[in-house]
Amino acid sequence: MRILLINQFVPPDEAPTARLLGDLKEHLETLDCSVTLLGASAGYQGGAKTGLARLVRDAKAHVNLLWKGLRLGPFDWIVCLTDPPGLPFTSAILARVKRARLAHWAMDVYPQVAVKLGALPDGLPSRLVAAAMRFGYRSSHPLVALDEDMKQVLETCGGTRIQVQPPWPPLPTPNAVDLIPPNVERAAGSPSPIPSKQSEPFEASAKNGPSLSDTQALNVQHSTFNVQRSSPISTGAAAHSPLSTLHSPLSTSQSSPPISTGAAAHSPLPTLHSPLSTALPPRTWLYSGNLGRAHEYKDLLEAQRLLEASGAPWQLVFQGSGPCRNEAQALASQLGLKNCLWQPYAPSDQLLPSLLAADVLIASQKESLQGLLWPSKLALMTLTARPILWVGPTQGQIATDLASASPLNGLFSPGHPESIAHWLASLPPKDSANLPTQESIQSRAKHLRIQGLNLWASQLLHSQK
Repeated sequence: MRILLINQFVPPDEAPTARLLGDLKEHLETLDCSVTLLGASAGYQGGAKTGLARLVRDAKAHVNLLWKGLRLGPFDWIVCLTDPPGLPFTSAILARVKRARLAHWAMDVYPQVAVKLGALPDGLPSRLVAAAMRFGYRSSHPLVALDEDMKQVLETCGGTRIQVQPPWPPLPTPNAVDLIPPNVERAAGSPSPIPSKQSEPFEASAKNGPSLSDTQALNVQHSTFNVQRSSPISTGAAAHSPLSTLHSPLSTSQSSPPISTGAAAHSPLPTLHSPLSTALPPRTWLYSGNLGRAHEYKDLLEAQRLLEASGAPWQLVFQGSGPCRNEAQALASQLGLKNCLWQPYAPSDQLLPSLLAADVLIASQKESLQGLLWPSKLALMTLTARPILWVGPTQGQIATDLASASPLNGLFSPGHPESIAHWLASLPPKDSANLPTQESIQSRAKHLRIQGLNLWASQLLHSQK
């Protein structure tokens, strides 16, 4: 069987979506399928592009993908993801010309996400994009959503026979740059095959280029992290293992606090009379991954301010980058935070160790984006058995799943930093002796990966027209 996989990013790019398609290609080839990857990453290595420049760039990507796809041989299946925005429309045209079946794995929902983020006017332009996407959705069998909330949204957009398949957790990959795998086609004008960065839907990128996503690693060849503090004077010290100076020593478990929703009022935080440096060992709450406009960060910084004011031994760590990182750093300095640390993305082989070194892991999403996005960081975070702080919609599928997964997880709607601070202050110390090991987590991640790949293989190899 001949299969074409289309996405903005393809291997050897380390973007999460590229990793998913790379895994799928490798698996399908073990089943005697002929698989070709078609990507269009041209232009994403430059500076930030917004407005008309962003639209022109995406339009060029569509033209390049369509032209390159038309020049390729016949295919039985075309599988596309979401980026560049509107890709299901272009893929549906290509599928009709090639007389191929089309499958779409929706990583996000356009143009709704662009409208909610203020990147696309809610008028004629968005209606035209929505009409094009309806054509793509109705041409896709199967049409795959990331959770039940997204499935409901896609149903209102004209999608039928929608299935649910969240992304599988990432597995460690070597830091060295890989060669382009066989059967990889790139759109005209694409840069040389070095790891690039994942852009966000209709978002401006950081000044150093597009931001990476949650599971994406920097192309670094050393294992240190450059740590920056939010105070004007940086320590400049490098941590020689993930968060090695940040996590507290092993301690005994205490009773679990109830799940918080952010709605209840609390008494003022208790104040520790001794300074932080001589009080309890610092504990870490970690935001790892892309800090984009779809995510909440102001509540995190304000909660850290309250914790520092009370003398609570908590350090907030941002590990990654993204369009909002500079804004967040500026706000941290404005708030006078002394224990807010800024690190680059963890190399892929150090991502899991960095998560395991933290006491609390953070995921967030604007409430208006419920059903339009699914934070890919959750795929790995939920395997660590660490308490997860969720700042986002508290009535959606993500919150429901987190609430049922562990009583230690904290669920908060945006706008409740006081509740977040109280929840953190009430958490029992990490009981490392009873937490899963890195090896057991990797084993579980491999199982979920195989499970997801088998589902896709079953869809493509055994479904009928």
